[in-house]
Amino acid sequence: MRLCSSILNGWKPGEGRCEFRLCGKNIAHEGSGAECHKAGRGLQKYPILLVAGLALFQSAFTEAEAAPVERSPSVQDERGQFGFDLVGLRKFYTPPLGPGESNHYFDLWEGRNTREIAVVHGLTNNNALIINSHGKGLSSWGDRHYAYYPHASLLGPRARGPYFSAADLARVLGPVSADKIHNIVISGCNSENSFDANQLRKYFPNATNITHTAPGQLGYQPMFLQALTCPTEAIQILYETSRTNRRGEAEYLIGKKPSLGATKFSPYIAELYRPGDRNPFRTQIAGRELLDPPNEAPACAASKSL
Repeated sequence: MRLCSSILNGWKPGEGRCEFRLCGKNIAHEGSGAECHKAGRGLQKYPILLVAGLALFQSAFTEAEAAPVERSPSVQDERGQFGFDLVGLRKFYTPPLGPGESNHYFDLWEGRNTREIAVVHGLTNNNALIINSHGKGLSSWGDRHYAYYPHASLLGPRARGPYFSAADLARVLGPVSADKIHNIVISGCNSENSFDANQLRKYFPNATNITHTAPGQLGYQPMFLQALTCPTEAIQILYETSRTNRRGEAEYLIGKKPSLGATKFSPYIAELYRPGDRNPFRTQIAGRELLDPPNEAPACAASKSL
């Protein structure tokens, strides 16, 4: 059975390419076998292994230890809420690129191909803000705020941070674009219960679907990509086990059945709001259909409200 997650079809030595499948879509990459593996890690964000005939991928978010620099909100410059240069944040930002597109991306993850994956799956005109990054809670302006920060592969060996807030994201988009956002999907961890959807809705007031990791949970790329590209009824809980191969390397096996010592990958959740309300009217397992306009949403087999 094919999981609605990212699958590596494998390296094709006779064809000089490798192929990926994500919820039924093919993505080809030209190059050598080593480059294929690198491309797979860019898409999958972790080592590739075959499990029950399919190769699935995983990536756990790790917490950075560097402390941020707090700044006063009265400072009107290109510094963000945690004191980091917004020029750096703009490097990770991709606005809508043409007619019929309305989605905005902050791709702070290894490989930086979140937009490519979304477009392959027909996600182009969803009035969405999609943020692929690490996440943790930091103190600033006398309160606790959820911070977004890049994958280590995008930073120098001794780089500190950078950390960015919901206010920083909105500044990069600008008020006109921020007001047009209806859906927000974030990939970062919520193990500290530091994520608060209203921090985003303060700056994106018309967002009525906020998709994120559940309280107390780590964020994993397979589950983030399922929430982004797969309908709710196709979302599957995954389990990771690890072992050491003959070369002394760590291998991670992803499957559908729990086992002793396995790490559970929980589905992402969506908080759904009515315009103007502070509290969600429903919280449910997140799925692709929540991003589509009502007349384009795929049919669901059943509701999976929590």
